[in-house]
Parts: sequence; structure tokens; C-alpha cells
Amino acid sequence: MNDTQNRTYHPPMKNRIEFIREHWAMIPAYRPDAAKERRINEEFRQLEQRSQKILLNDLRDAS
Repeated sequence: MNDTQNRTYHPPMKNRIEFIREHWAMIPAYRPDAAKERRINEEFRQLEQRSQKILLNDLRDAS
């Protein structure tokens, strides 16, 4: 059974995290510059606040 395991898809437990970190899908193809990254993070922060308000209001209405 051990000989049939595919080590690429099922590496030993101690190597799994490192394998995931090195996987091509984890390396971003695009990295915004610092100014654009700040604008993106600010937009997400605003959306998060709005979403939290909506969720809290829905929870309050359901009670």
C-alpha cells in the first residue's frame, strides 16, 4: 500500500506545509504596488464594516 501512494499529492505530514508554501498556485502572478495595495485594503475594510452592519441588523431583526 505504501508503495502505491503518490508522494506529490500525499507528502509526509512534516513536509505538507512546506509543499503548500512552495506550490506554484501560492505564488501570486500579480503584486500591486504599495499605494494600490493600500487602496485595495481600505476598500475591503469599508466593505467589511458595511457587511458587518448588515449582518448585525439581520441578526437583530431575527431575534
